[in-house]
Amino acid sequence: MTKSKLFIGLLVMLMIAPTPQKTIGIFDGHVDLGKNVKLGQSVYLPKTQHYVISGVRYNVWFAPVSTNDKWMVFLTSLTTKVEPGIHSLYKHSYIHLLPLTWDIPKVLASFYSRQGSMKSPFGSPNSKYIALISNTNPVETVN
Repeated sequence: MTKSKLFIGLLVMLMIAPTPQKTIGIFDGHVDLGKNVKLGQSVYLPKTQHYVISGVRYNVWFAPVSTNDKWMVFLTSLTTKVEPGIHSLYKHSYIHLLPLTWDIPKVLASFYSRQGSMKSPFGSPNSKYIALISNTNPVETVN
């Protein structure tokens, strides 16, 4: 199984609602990802509001579905660049586009910035445009 298929499988499992439990924010604690080809789990960190997914190389944030229900756009950062559980503030991040036919996600952009905000609804009514609100850290010059 390729890494991209494993990533897609893990992403799909994250979107399935867990069994009822006490919630903090969206989810509480951690959720076993079920039967895996490769050992892995998803751990929710309430302090940073991130899921740390072991067995893959991405930290994944937001996964809103487009208004026409054909696409999903999500933000990631590489776990080799941003340690699991660390906020990606002003770190290298990516915006991915994933057709809901569950093809391989396409990287739309990479940026060095704050995590940003991409809440639903995040796109235009015809789903041709997306919006991401973010900011950058001012560069300080040393004299």
